[in-house]
Amino acid sequence: EFEEARAILDRPGPVEEPTTGQILAEREAEVIRLRRQLQSLPVRTVPVYEHPKLLEQALLSCKERLLIVSPWITSDVVGRWFLDRVEDAIKRGATVYIGYGLDEHGQQSEPRPKQARAVQMLEQLASKYGHRLVMVRLGDTHAKVLICDDVFAVVTSFNWLSFAGDAFRPFRDERGSYIGIAEKVEEEFEYHSGRIKDALGKSPSS
Repeated sequence: EFEEARAILDRPGPVEEPTTGQILAEREAEVIRLRRQLQSLPVRTVPVYEHPKLLEQALLSCKERLLIVSPWITSDVVGRWFLDRVEDAIKRGATVYIGYGLDEHGQQSEPRPKQARAVQMLEQLASKYGHRLVMVRLGDTHAKVLICDDVFAVVTSFNWLSFAGDAFRPFRDERGSYIGIAEKVEEEFEYHSGRIKDALGKSPSS
């Protein structure tokens, strides 16, 4: 419905419409209304290019908890902006949970430079904030999950911490499911945070 409405709004208006500025203002207001309507849906499909916006929303708005599970971490996503937003979230009072790592056939592969650097930067931040940033290598996860407070969870094929979802690069069909039902969000959080805590307890550095 949103896409159909946007297509209608993008059609040229009648010649007698007063000014371009007024037309644009009306159309922008309608797009905002439709986006709010889309966000109010409790369950919906998340197309590939919406994922980075949801990650940004979670980083900027979380107040109590932020959970990210991503098999791979690279500097394509985990750079200065991302690290600063994680730190801002912690300062707002949120606890951040990050679970990552997928070993092939039970063997831990050697990380590439941009992977190693991204993990190192996150580990440095974790050492600064202790239990406020809980980060652990799971080693067996192919899950890709984003949870923001009890507001929403996204379970998807999109690699949150390694794929930037750049619309100017070749298309990748990554789709997910958005869950905006608080009790279902809680179920997802309990499961994934439990896995992170269990793995942390087994970690040699714990």
